[in-house]
Amino acid sequence: MLRPHRTERRQTMRLMRRWPVVLAGGVLLTATVAACGEEKAAQPDGALAFAYQDRDGFAVLNGERQVARIGGTFAGPLVWTTDAKYAGMVAIDWDSEGSGKVVSVEVATGKQRELACGCLGFAGIGGARIAWANDDGKLFTADLSTDNPPDSLEARLPSGFQAETVVAGTDGLIMVHTLPRNDDPDATSPDEQRGSVYVVPVTGEPVLASGFDPVQDVRPVAVSGRRFAYGVIRSQGDCAHWGPINIFDQAAASITGTDSAAVLRIGPADSEVAVDDLWWAADGSLHASLSVVTCDPEGGKIAVPASRWRLDGTVWVGVDEPSVVRERPVRGGGRLTLDGDGALRLITASGSRDVATGVQSISAPPARPA
Repeated sequence: MLRPHRTERRQTMRLMRRWPVVLAGGVLLTATVAACGEEKAAQPDGALAFAYQDRDGFAVLNGERQVARIGGTFAGPLVWTTDAKYAGMVAIDWDSEGSGKVVSVEVATGKQRELACGCLGFAGIGGARIAWANDDGKLFTADLSTDNPPDSLEARLPSGFQAETVVAGTDGLIMVHTLPRNDDPDATSPDEQRGSVYVVPVTGEPVLASGFDPVQDVRPVAVSGRRFAYGVIRSQGDCAHWGPINIFDQAAASITGTDSAAVLRIGPADSEVAVDDLWWAADGSLHASLSVVTCDPEGGKIAVPASRWRLDGTVWVGVDEPSVVRERPVRGGGRLTLDGDGALRLITASGSRDVATGVQSISAPPARPA
């Protein structure tokens, strides 16, 4: 079977809703910067910096100050650079192939930058540098602290395969979903045109991170140090069919599978566990927002709404705080919590406050390894 044309796969991914897509009156971007455009000094080291997205776009905050509010049509998760100084998303026009643009915000000033990428996602790879794969499967990198144009990233990939999407990153490493190359129809992957997941050093040899199971898509991904926790979609029929949540440890070059059977026990027969979110807590434990879905010709439906789970060894167990479906540790101390109704709260040693309602997802700078 020949690999579908990129445009056809874009349409497929649009139906799949690869990541939550934020719509706000078309594809034009609008930005609002706090304090009438005046620049204010950021708290040290990005303390209490975080971001969230809702149906109107995304917002970046530093402490109690909203740094910027960006409206538009976005795909992919909210991404932070590893130095915690920049946050952004991919703005996209689904009717125009290769239209992806990285829209980033500098936390200290609210300064906005748009960078054409022809991509669906990007990742921080050290300092203010980011990396992505464009519509032709080529890898690029850019430094958001400069106005310099992007550079090619000559990271090694397996022969006969090209980058589909850069799904995550950390200092000197990127996690890449790969597919067979357009110009190599004889290239094979485990299940016809479904690909694999590789962790690729900026310099060095790639390491297979997905085992030998076919991978249709990779989402979400949580990174802590040199550990990547990620969910995979094995196939896409009437709806997405999920595989297990895996953990790849780059230092040990090992892959650990996890057991979510307890989640299925609260759902109906012939249902599947969908991974809505993953995150590492400040104590180094891994948490997930998991729901139970059933597949049908209409595209599938939610049988059990998302709830919060914690990894105990290799087994997912329920958490006593079921109303919190998503959470992020915040570098300056405390945590962000999001409940099932979309209410976002910031909890610190000095108390808690309501931040926003109608929130779809949250993001904070990468947590330091415990």
